[in-house]
Amino acid sequence: MKKGISLIVLVITIIVMIIIAGAIIITLNNTNVINRSEEAVIASDLANAKAELTLKYSEIMIANNNDLTTDDYTAETAQALYETAYNSTTYARLYDRGYRVTTNTDLTYSIAQTAAAATPAG
Repeated sequence: MKKGISLIVLVITIIVMIIIAGAIIITLNNTNVINRSEEAVIASDLANAKAELTLKYSEIMIANNNDLTTDDYTAETAQALYETAYNSTTYARLYDRGYRVTTNTDLTYSIAQTAAAATPAG
């Protein structure tokens, strides 16, 4: 008798592995795990970008002795907020998905997806 794995056993093992892999792929597609994970990454990136901008705004407030008014809002303040956003890796991922930061003269900012990026292609 020969010892080892016969060709038939090997073929059966490969077929079983293909069936199991197919079942896993079908399950993942039906539960939209990949889409939900991408949505979770976007939500996390938005929260991180807002936290970074809030932190920078707080630093600006501290530098101005907590007395920054809309009259004090300058291009430098806007530039500092923009630099915080655009130098961030988090924001780079959001930018690639069509999100933009807008700073307003009332000392607020917003992060929104552009209309062109919000509409699905096709």
